[in-house]
Amino acid sequence: MLPSEGTPTPRRIRLVLLVASHLMTETRVLKLKRTLASISAQQGTSEAPVLADVLLSWSAEPNVRELAASVIDMFNGVRSFERPRRRTQFEHYASLCKELQHAAVDGESGCSIACNLRPAV
Repeated sequence: MLPSEGTPTPRRIRLVLLVASHLMTETRVLKLKRTLASISAQQGTSEAPVLADVLLSWSAEPNVRELAASVIDMFNGVRSFERPRRRTQFEHYASLCKELQHAAVDGESGCSIACNLRPAV
């Protein structure tokens, strides 16, 4: 920017963390709990000052579904989307991208969402 153009308008940065999991065992549920606790502990710190949203797409086997739901409910800042059947991680992330795109249309103007879900080579 040239000095004659004035001071730029600061842009608000919003970081959205996408988390996806199929929970098959109690051990996996506890690992998800540890992950969400770590994310929660970092929000608002100098290491993660702009972390605003955590979106979780999840599915669970019937034997751990209630435990998973109660663990996820412990984290108020997490917007969770339970899926009725087991999904691949790419299916979970694709559904989260759709949620983000809907939020961008319904929410702030000027919001830009880019979802690139190609597997690593």
